[in-house]
Amino acid sequence: MYESPSPNQQLAALGLNGEASWRDIERAHRSLVSDLTPGPDAKHRNVELAMAMLHEVNEAFHSLSGRRVA
Repeated sequence: MYESPSPNQQLAALGLNGEASWRDIERAHRSLVSDLTPGPDAKHRNVELAMAMLHEVNEAFHSLSGRRVA
């Protein structure tokens, strides 16, 4: 059975800790997406790794956004 990562694990995927504000989460997500999105001249092996990391970052962000308290 798949167990979803804890909020602390999701924050860690974004390079943050439990003290992060929602603004910190958004900023980290935006920065990581920009850094991890492969360019047209990226090497194949790096593209696969970047896409896997990008998937993890997006999954963490979307899960955290669902828990966000206004």
